[in-house]
Amino acid sequence: MDKLNKAAALLPKGYYLKLRDAYRPLAFQEYYYKKTYKKLKRMYKTYSDRQIKKLLNSLVYPLDVDVSPHSTGGAIDVNLTKDLKTGHIVKLSTKKLPKYEQNEITNKKIPKEIQKNRKILYKAMTNAGFVNNPEEWWHYSFGDKDWAMSENKKYAIYGKVSDKLINKL
Repeated sequence: MDKLNKAAALLPKGYYLKLRDAYRPLAFQEYYYKKTYKKLKRMYKTYSDRQIKKLLNSLVYPLDVDVSPHSTGGAIDVNLTKDLKTGHIVKLSTKKLPKYEQNEITNKKIPKEIQKNRKILYKAMTNAGFVNNPEEWWHYSFGDKDWAMSENKKYAIYGKVSDKLINKL
């Protein structure tokens, strides 16, 4: 929480963090992966299963690789808002491009206003100690394996959370 408070304090006046997603149990991650797979199959009927899987793995963490950063508790998805009452987010994406084409934080195809807003978010989050997944402008980590690799740490602080532990809570 300290790092999020620090990131919030680093934002320009009138901007606020809006958390979209944080810890995801493994069962939910699997559900989300399968749901997105079905959606992509409907949207891209001419794509082969291999093409669908490649696209899917760029949108949702692959289940067969390792534990998802969200399932460790070390990853969060965030937006920016200027309105605490409604929570409406500032422009951080566009409907003019498919989602998978605008995931990268530095994509030059996105309008300048969106690039500016993403830079505001990026600067606050990274200066607070988070690392960004460069393929997902909204995704930041601290303590998970992505953070450890980015920061040249020998090991991550957070790993897979046992279902037994979750059930005790």
